[in-house]
Amino acid sequence: MKNPFLATNHEYHWNSCIGPQSSELNYIDGYIESSIELANYVLENKKYGKVDTLIFPILFNARHGIELTLKFYQKTFSQCGIDTESAPQNHRLDIILSRILNAKIPDRELSKNISKLAPYITGISEIDTSGQDFRYFENKNGHQSLSNHPIINLVVVRQCLEEMKNILDETTTRLITFSQERSTKTHTTKCSRADLYHITQELPMHAEWHLSKFKKIKENIKREFNLSNNQFDNAIKKIKNQRQLGSIIGIERNPIALTGTSAIKAAHLWKEYHAFERKAFDERHINKEENLMISKKASVEKIRELIKELKIEELADLETIFYLSRNREFVEHYEEMYEKTLPSYQRSPDIFIKVHHVFAKVNFLTEIKRGISILGNPSLADSLGKVEN
Repeated sequence: MKNPFLATNHEYHWNSCIGPQSSELNYIDGYIESSIELANYVLENKKYGKVDTLIFPILFNARHGIELTLKFYQKTFSQCGIDTESAPQNHRLDIILSRILNAKIPDRELSKNISKLAPYITGISEIDTSGQDFRYFENKNGHQSLSNHPIINLVVVRQCLEEMKNILDETTTRLITFSQERSTKTHTTKCSRADLYHITQELPMHAEWHLSKFKKIKENIKREFNLSNNQFDNAIKKIKNQRQLGSIIGIERNPIALTGTSAIKAAHLWKEYHAFERKAFDERHINKEENLMISKKASVEKIRELIKELKIEELADLETIFYLSRNREFVEHYEEMYEKTLPSYQRSPDIFIKVHHVFAKVNFLTEIKRGISILGNPSLADSLGKVEN
């Protein structure tokens, strides 16, 4: 017997992705968004006759969406090595929330957002503690559900749901980024990578740390992030040892293999290469085949000159820096990326093809400049900017 719900329909644009084509966030968003959509439908269309019936799926979907969200938070924190205890095998929002709050999440934004969520989660949990009252007329004890709550205002409910959803969206987005940042190891037991970045922004240049103003700034940071002296020192060590953060306070670092001279040389050759390429493009459209070949040959010579001038390690470094910037990789992955790129250059039967693949890109210099800057050498990046302009 065929399942009628799984029948096909020619209106394929209404096909919904479920099962292997869905995700955990689809469930979370679906339940919370549906509660708001239902509330909007009743209020905006003045469906007074549905206020007493649709309120139950509105509240249930909202509560279930919150439960799924909190359990997603717990699981993600656990994957990041932060102990929030295992999710309870029930529907108690208050217990899950307290475990997350007690975990002392090492990220200021996440901690603040979860604290903002607490009143909404606590509020809906107080109305339906077990997750049964919004679903059934009678609870497991045979008593009427929601017997202590005869009235709830849908306008107030919608307002709460919309406010809560805004905070949930911000928190979930930050949590996903937070979990990605953990792989960089740029964090302490108290501060996340983002926290360290904010602390770095408040610090004076490293050369000025011996001045009296540093002590005042240090105390302000400790108070703002609730850090002890030891926790502050741990944060400072991470900042000084990380390429991008260190450069913000004046500790510059060079790329692994690419020298400043070679970077400037590559920039000039790239600019000349693309000048010939543009000329060849123009000549192609005015049928000047002879001049076209001359321009193409001249642009090829710029790549050959680059290969002659730079060591193979520098060429591999150029590609690494380009993709690190273009793909918005974490700077902490730079060394690993370089170690993977270098052998492909060392073993390449035709180095020209590999270099041309990167060098021919119109955003090559823009990404090299940005990459060198975030890797800890903004001075060299500024010099490349002068070539670009």
